[in-house]
Amino acid sequence: MLNWIDGKYHDGSAPAPVPNLFGMNFQSVSVGEKLVEKSLGLTGGYVDVMGTPSDSLLAEIQYVDGAIGQMVTELKNHGLLDSTLIIVSAKHGQSPIDPSRVLRIPGDVPPTNRHRRFSRLPELARACPWRRPTKTTFRCSG
Repeated sequence: MLNWIDGKYHDGSAPAPVPNLFGMNFQSVSVGEKLVEKSLGLTGGYVDVMGTPSDSLLAEIQYVDGAIGQMVTELKNHGLLDSTLIIVSAKHGQSPIDPSRVLRIPGDVPPTNRHRRFSRLPELARACPWRRPTKTTFRCSG
């Protein structure tokens, strides 16, 4: 993105016109909500139902904030900030804030329920209480 703002190809290898439209997709916060990295002793998500981020999730939020800040600075340096509309949106609903309701990837699904097919809503609700069913046939898998 910074190379595009600088009038270069994405890899910085050659001059290119500055695009009229930029787009970024940050998965960092989404991953930070579900993070479990036992080898490093890290668990992401929230520490309470009030939405206090864990240290790992806070680091992901700060990373995205810093990256957006770099883009804003670069736009300003090239005189493009005043003519640029910046829209930041979020993909919500993936991970509950309440830590007791989080299904972390990959290990929280009991082995007996992984890859099991369910055909009735009550059966799914008992086996996978963290999921809200939206279809009539389900797979309970992380």
